[in-house]
Amino acid sequence: MKHTVEIGHDNHIHARFIGDSSETEAKEFRAATLALLDQHPNKTFDVLVDMTEAGTSPPAALKIYAGLMQNPHLNKIAFINAAAIPRAFANMAINFAHKSEVQFFETVAEAEKWL
Repeated sequence: MKHTVEIGHDNHIHARFIGDSSETEAKEFRAATLALLDQHPNKTFDVLVDMTEAGTSPPAALKIYAGLMQNPHLNKIAFINAAAIPRAFANMAINFAHKSEVQFFETVAEAEKWL
């Protein structure tokens, strides 16, 4: 899987999207994220999503990401460096997820301050 997801030293989930994302890659990312959450069943996490190198995704992949965003173990979600195309990707996922605690930031420092 070219996208990454891990729990950082700050106890936030750190996700990084690299290039375009297919439906299969979205499923792999969801599985990896759910495996992390299963390791901490009584905990909730804020999420930092690095979109610096992200590409585009088909609607089927966006629906998978949106479903993941609805997980009750995920709180605030901060998108970092969301350029025009990745931001459209993020906006579509947010709309599918109906999640209100989502913001866009230029830097990690700004995002961490909000989280």
